[in-house]
Amino acid sequence: MSNLFPLTPETPTQYFQEGQQAIAAGELEKAVTLYQKAIQLNPNLALYYQSLGDVLVQIEKWEEATTTYQKAIELKPTSALSHHNLAKVLEKQGRLDEAIASFSQAI
Repeated sequence: MSNLFPLTPETPTQYFQEGQQAIAAGELEKAVTLYQKAIQLNPNLALYYQSLGDVLVQIEKWEEATTTYQKAIELKPTSALSHHNLAKVLEKQGRLDEAIASFSQAI
């Protein structure tokens, strides 16, 4: 008889932790997928978006990182780290006026 239910439930925390492990192992694309799964299960936690944005920066997916950091800021407007990281990504894209505005929000 096959087991119809997984032994451990798939939780956003589980996917997030697996994403961190994937980063430690240098498996950045896998980390992206795992963080996206965590976000699908809990789309209201800024930390998940912040972490996904960080990985997207490492693989130079600037536009995706930009929208991901913007979502993190939407969920947690007081996050200096998200504002700072968004500013760095905007700067990479040559969007200097937006970068300056975001840097000023980080202060």
